[in-house]
Amino acid sequence: MKNHLQNIIIVGSGKATLLHLNAYLEIRNKQLFNILIITGNFVEKEIKELVMQYSQFISFITIYDLKYNHVSCSLIDICTPTETHKNVIQEMVSRGFKYFIVEKPLVTKLKDIEWLKSLNIYIEVMQNYLFSQATKKMIELIRQNEIIPKLMFSFFCKNRTQDTLEMRGFTETIPPHIFTIEIPHQLYLATELLGSAKLVSTYTQNMVIGHNIYKDHGFGFINLNHNNSVNSYHFSCLFSDICIRKIFIIDTNNRNIIIDYPNNKELLNSKFEIQIDRNIIHQEKFENDNMIQLALEHYISKLFAIDLYHHDSNLNYTSNLLVEEALSTCNSNSLLTNFDNGCRFCKELCKNYSFTLPCKHMN
Repeated sequence: MKNHLQNIIIVGSGKATLLHLNAYLEIRNKQLFNILIITGNFVEKEIKELVMQYSQFISFITIYDLKYNHVSCSLIDICTPTETHKNVIQEMVSRGFKYFIVEKPLVTKLKDIEWLKSLNIYIEVMQNYLFSQATKKMIELIRQNEIIPKLMFSFFCKNRTQDTLEMRGFTETIPPHIFTIEIPHQLYLATELLGSAKLVSTYTQNMVIGHNIYKDHGFGFINLNHNNSVNSYHFSCLFSDICIRKIFIIDTNNRNIIIDYPNNKELLNSKFEIQIDRNIIHQEKFENDNMIQLALEHYISKLFAIDLYHHDSNLNYTSNLLVEEALSTCNSNSLLTNFDNGCRFCKELCKNYSFTLPCKHMN
């Protein structure tokens, strides 16, 4: 091990920070370190409560409180909006920090990816769904040729309207683009399961709340074609009446292989299922599928076991490049209601492939 981890420095104080903070509290049972939080304009109530409860090793700081002796033994965990990632990394690199975990997507411009490649730093992008026990089961069966995919669909939907009204994750008055919220998870799952891909088509739709229109923030769709000629289709809706994180793979034996990921932070259960004609022929349930904790543990062990001066860039930029391309080419639809083209498209696709409709309002 090249350095001993002494400090986790989290930049941000929203929901992502809270999820990471709870994971670090579990990890700390095995490995001691301090947690320092550089807050944003808004601090989640639960974060304040945790800082008070664990004040002996968690504290709020400002960027000006960082000391030189923090540099070699600290990990920077960036949980801020995507548009701020480059500036935060730039600031921390200028202060000598070299180890980073960054929430997805890393950046949204190709020139920023090239800039990151030029730096002598080590970055892990949060790809926590790869650490789900259900995902690992799917990967294992694909690698053993027990499952040969011919089509993939993913649905990552939730109701984000209250967060939108409170302008959480906004850059000034601009809401986060639909392709920077759930879609990155879906793309890195697709490229991990099916291999590298090229972008075929995209579609976005506004979110409408009352008289307010939030551009490219309501519904998003991306179609990929993978190098083995398999197509994948990815839907994300932020005004859904239910929270759903689900992937379907149809294999060459016309079986439906389904993963249901946790949709409740208090109940971290996943399910892996194989169906034929909607009849379940195999099912595995994974309780406490704490993929964020597993991802962070993995990244920490990697980051502090490498030699920065003798490593090639560790980042797999494939899914991030797909996000960048999707953002630059997306076909935006300025509809005046939420439940329009995107929902009809999703409903038609589900009907064609005999999937259960993910949202109640689509029935």
